[in-house]
Amino acid sequence: MGRPKEFDPETALDRAMEVFWRQGFKATSIQDLVEAMGINRGSLYDTFGGKDELYQKALARYCDTRIRGLLDRLAAPGEPREVVREVFAGIAESSGTEEGKFGCLLTNSAVELAPHCAQTQAAVATSMSRIEDGFCALLQRGGRHADNARAIARFLVGNLQGLSVVAKTTPTREALMDVVDVIVSVIE
Repeated sequence: MGRPKEFDPETALDRAMEVFWRQGFKATSIQDLVEAMGINRGSLYDTFGGKDELYQKALARYCDTRIRGLLDRLAAPGEPREVVREVFAGIAESSGTEEGKFGCLLTNSAVELAPHCAQTQAAVATSMSRIEDGFCALLQRGGRHADNARAIARFLVGNLQGLSVVAKTTPTREALMDVVDVIVSVIE
């Protein structure tokens, strides 16, 4: 029988997710992960596998927490136009924070790894599809956009990812809110 773990795997995974989110996959070393997670190399490999496996678990964790929060907001009561504004304005508001500088781990993964890693590409595609479905359901619930809800939902997903990228390099709320205003105008 193996020794019991002397660390909380969920907490360690959250810390690894933050490192990958902040630095990206390629710029993150095993030593960076060991230090951030507060565990030794053996525990990292025994519990999470190698760096690739840990990244996939961290990305899944991000999708389970961050994407779930977005989907919950899209499913909550509210007028579709105002919900869309709130979602996009949230990105603009967070751009000035430390976490906002990291962008979106899903978007970062799509850019850095998806072209070269089928597992990452599949995880990103699945999450983006879930977000698209969430926007589509929101728009259909509103009734006014039932005929073209899917196309608008795809537009919103593309802009959600794009705004996350722009927010990394243009962290002024005013500039980002200009973009948000144009995105929301499609819902009017």
